[in-house]
Amino acid sequence: MANPEDILAFWLDEIGPDGWYSGGDALDAKIKDRFEDDYRRACGGALSLWLTYPSGTLAYVILTDQFPRNMFRGSADSFAADGISMAAAKMAISKGWDQKIDEPARQFF
Repeated sequence: MANPEDILAFWLDEIGPDGWYSGGDALDAKIKDRFEDDYRRACGGALSLWLTYPSGTLAYVILTDQFPRNMFRGSADSFAADGISMAAAKMAISKGWDQKIDEPARQFF
């Protein structure tokens, strides 16, 4: 099971801004192989402790918003977790947590 730091290191450092928008089959498969189980746990409510601090919430939003776009590209499943992701982002913004995250990562809130 990944932790928030794993999600952030992967998405922000390993993939980075160039990879966020280029996508592709190889990246989609890599995300699915590495993080699909964590995504399913988040959708089932098992990762709610991540929502108790800024970087954890950012990792949760990336896991439930960005990763499904890759894992399930071209299917309705790409958007299945939008509700929980949006709720997490709105909560973080209402607490000012987005301001504790540096750009370019802040954009994911």
